[in-house]
Amino acid sequence: LKQFKMKTAFNLVMVLLFSIAMTPMMAQQQSPNTIVVYGSAEKVVEPDEIVMTLTLQEFSDNNTGMKKLIDQLEADLLRVAKSVGVSSNAVLIDNINGYSNYGGYDGTPE
Repeated sequence: LKQFKMKTAFNLVMVLLFSIAMTPMMAQQQSPNTIVVYGSAEKVVEPDEIVMTLTLQEFSDNNTGMKKLIDQLEADLLRVAKSVGVSSNAVLIDNINGYSNYGGYDGTPE
């Protein structure tokens, strides 16, 4: 410091102190003002198609002793479907097969 004049040394010390004082101010950068919103949404939609699997089986009515045929059961099913607003065109009858239940369940509960 002997080479520098007193005024130059003072200016150097002031610049050094100023830069040390400004370092924390520069490090604290202010973040932009923001608003964070979290949310969710639900939408209830009516299904455009419902798939149901029904099994119709011929049986003997215990009260009358008459056998209920598949044709009668299908007609009853279509009638009930129509009564709740389902058109007969919307009902698809698929996979019709016949099988016998020899010696098995006869329709009466045990």
